[in-house]
This record gives sequence, structure tokens and C-alpha cells, in this order.
Amino acid sequence: MLQNGTTCEVQRGADAAGRLDTFKHRCDAAIRAAGDNESQRQIWSRANLKAIKYASLLAVADNHIQPAITDEHAEWAIALVERDAAMFERSLAAGDVGSDVVAQEKKLLHVVREYLTKPLSPSYGFPQQMRLDGVVPRKYLQQRTSDTAAFKSHPLGATAALDHALRSVCDSGYMVEIPKEKAGELYTFQGRCFRVVSLPNV
Repeated sequence: MLQNGTTCEVQRGADAAGRLDTFKHRCDAAIRAAGDNESQRQIWSRANLKAIKYASLLAVADNHIQPAITDEHAEWAIALVERDAAMFERSLAAGDVGSDVVAQEKKLLHVVREYLTKPLSPSYGFPQQMRLDGVVPRKYLQQRTSDTAAFKSHPLGATAALDHALRSVCDSGYMVEIPKEKAGELYTFQGRCFRVVSLPNV
């Protein structure tokens, strides 16, 4: 059919049509709710079309002579698109998408949140008490961010990107740098450290 330039028309069952129409309205509502957030808008702008395409492919796979989208096809396709959207939203929130300042800050704060909530591997070589006291070594942040897309794609390199992101989150009041002498006295650690003051709600 592709070689002949012909297409195969896929019909929709009544239940499938209703389910796909309902999903289209949910996508439209999500786009409106995103407002000026272009990343959120893009997640949902083609979601309905993707669901229709996936459902059509399932219908053709089941019956290529007279394909028709069933309610089961539509349900599966919509669930797939929703899982994809949820995964992309999590990546956005964690700063794993993009390489601008916003993505770098999100990734840095995501790393800090993980540092505070998960036991620290002994391989890092930092005293566990630092984590319990909410003190993050810059060295740890460097190790965790240097290979991430948001930082390594920075024109001046991952180190410069981290320094810039650290200044930004400190200026926003999320963290504050503590004197090296204090860190050495409390934890026998000589590198730069930052105390977590608060983290944004996510």
C-alpha cells in the first residue's frame, strides 16, 4: 500500500470514539491549565493525535482488511500516551530535560533532595552526619551533576554551570554556603559546603 501511495481507512467503534473524544477534552484542558508553560503545553498538544495513531495501528494489526478501533484499542493507546506524558513531566521536574538555567536549578535541587532523603553511599567519603545536618559538600554536587545533560552541555562546561546554579539557588534562599573553617571543625571536611535552608514544593 505504501508503494502504491494508497491508505487504509480505519473506522472507530462507538465506544472507542467516545473514549478518544473524552481524552481529547482532557488534553485540551491540560493545555489550557499549562498557561504560559510551553514545556507543559507541548506534552499535551499532540497527545490526542498520538493516541489515535497508536489505536489505529492496533486495529490494523488485528484486522488489516477492515480495521476498526475498539474500546480496548483506545483504552490501551490512551494509557500508553498518559504514561509517556507522566514520565516526561517527572523528567522536567527533575531537571533531566533541557540545558538552560531553569533545568540546571531543577536538577541541582532534585539532587539535593535525594541527598537529604537517601542514605549516603560510603564511596563518597563524606561523614554521614553531614547529610543528617542538611549540609551538602560541593564535591558531591559536582559528582552528581557533571554527567547530566543540563550541566555537561553548558558552553563553559559542567563546573561553570554548577557554580552558576549554586549562586542562583543560594540567592533564592534554598541553600547558604557555610565557612570552610566551620565545615572543617564540625566534619573534618575542607571543601566548600552548603547548608540546605528549604526546598521548593514539588
